[in-house]
Amino acid sequence: MQEDITLSADRALIEKARLRARACGTALEDELQRWLESYAAESEDDAAEAWFAQQRETMERLRYMDN
Repeated sequence: MQEDITLSADRALIEKARLRARACGTALEDELQRWLESYAAESEDDAAEAWFAQQRETMERLRYMDN
């Protein structure tokens, strides 16, 4: 079950983040979800693995953008 959260941030920063996510073929909400999963990881090893998994996903998306 998902729960909504409210995040307050500078409007220009949010728009810049949305544009970056869109350029990577994703949505800002998806990127925030990945960050939250990584941040909430139980151990440093889990956090590192989550970070590497996110980097692999990003590289895969970027590889397809070149074609």
